[in-house]
Amino acid sequence: MREPLDHLCLMLMILIGTACRPEAALELTGAQLDFDDRLIDLSLRGRAQTKKFRSLVKMPETLAAVLANAPSGRLVTFRDSRSKRPTRPGAAGGRAG
Repeated sequence: MREPLDHLCLMLMILIGTACRPEAALELTGAQLDFDDRLIDLSLRGRAQTKKFRSLVKMPETLAAVLANAPSGRLVTFRDSRSKRPTRPGAAGGRAG
């Protein structure tokens, strides 16, 4: 990446550029990017397959320019750690109130 992008801006660019689910964008790593063929493999190796498949998508030119010097680790990070999806109150199984 040319300049450090705000994690939210990068997240939105990945979501719009790939039309993937937020969880797939948060789990995206530099190793899943293929700049030679301009492809992004949204499926993780070793991830248990569910009914929802993750695809291989074309990398838009705008996103390719932003991710040109991406690290091999997670792309969307916040304060040097993997960004986590916010949880809603009571999502841990308990009832709120």
